[in-house]
Amino acid sequence: MSIDNESSSIDNESSSCEHNEPKPPVTYERITIALPTPPGVKPLPPSIFFDVDNRFNAEQKLRIRTSIVATIGLWRQHYEETAVSGTSQWAACSKKYAKKNLRPVWLREDVKIPNGEVALEVAMDVLTKLFADNGNKKSPIAKIRYRIPPNGKQSTIFGKQSYSPFSSLSVTINPLAFGMPSLTERNLTGSLIHAWLHRSGYTHPRNIYTTYFIGEAAMCVMRAFQDKVPGQPDSVYTQFFD
Repeated sequence: MSIDNESSSIDNESSSCEHNEPKPPVTYERITIALPTPPGVKPLPPSIFFDVDNRFNAEQKLRIRTSIVATIGLWRQHYEETAVSGTSQWAACSKKYAKKNLRPVWLREDVKIPNGEVALEVAMDVLTKLFADNGNKKSPIAKIRYRIPPNGKQSTIFGKQSYSPFSSLSVTINPLAFGMPSLTERNLTGSLIHAWLHRSGYTHPRNIYTTYFIGEAAMCVMRAFQDKVPGQPDSVYTQFFD
């Protein structure tokens, strides 16, 4: 991974504060992350790109970068395991727990997705397209935005719901979440995956995640593809979903 210090960008969305005084522009640092081509996937661009809000400190930027790299690793692992055995640990876990909203909202109804295993396979293919579009500059450079939610509202990583297969990997992160001891690297990665599944077109009812693909697929990652522990509430993980 490399950081291109010459390609910082400015977000012109910021305009004025409550006293009509100009806000300083939000600047971004361009980061470049290597993208492998897994087995069974057509050649992909060598890198993908993110503009990270400079209000994140160096440690927070490192954790963001680490979670992106970890997600790419899990995505690649799925294809590698599938090439060897016909399925992956992630797909098998999804098959066991994901029962509802198995398809992105934009996918044609005649495309059959009978279970969570097939849903995971489709989701990985959708993520492949989002990676390819990013690396080939066919979609906007993904922004990692900084936002502290108002009134103490809990938030970790928010991915705006997409209703189209043509989307970016942009998300918004609450910097205060990095101070939570329970936000382990695996939980942070699961939160990012949940957000990117929203960007891919997957949905769930407000604050309901159990049995829904977008929640269960991310929780599978957070549990390292292990079975759920009897008596342990899903909220141990879903507290990090937006």
